[in-house]
Amino acid sequence: MKQETLRELPGEKCRGEHRCSSCVPPRRAVAYFVRGAALGRATRAGSEAPEAARLLGISVNRVNLVAWGSSGATSGLAGVLISPLLNKLDTTTLVVFTVQALAAALLGQLTSLPRTLLGGLALGIVQPVIGRIVSTNLDGIRGTDEVTALLVVLLSLLTFRRSGGPGGTG
Repeated sequence: MKQETLRELPGEKCRGEHRCSSCVPPRRAVAYFVRGAALGRATRAGSEAPEAARLLGISVNRVNLVAWGSSGATSGLAGVLISPLLNKLDTTTLVVFTVQALAAALLGQLTSLPRTLLGGLALGIVQPVIGRIVSTNLDGIRGTDEVTALLVVLLSLLTFRRSGGPGGTG
């Protein structure tokens, strides 16, 4: 039986169980929220200069509550959406995703969404390559994707200096 194309977007085809949507509209929505919406600007102000934001009348605690709540809801939704692909949703699986997301965020130096996206793409390219190298040289070794992400996290943390970023002195 031929699989039907669920939705075709420019440059992408979605087939079978892998229902997906383009990541461009959500990215644009987040960019608009952060740059254009009042709550997005308040979030940026509260994270960069909390005292200045308080002086401008922004309730930094309320903004933090909304930011943490919305990120928790988004991550919960992501877990629910990814669970059909994994046939399970348990804490062990989600920890693996958390380590891989942390590796991508650290490659983006925790400051840049485009760098984080590139870091995630680079991690997604490097993990299968390392897995292939290890599987051809050593039989029976599993979990190379997780170990690769963990090594990226550890190496990224080692390159950060006390001043809070790579290359800083402190």
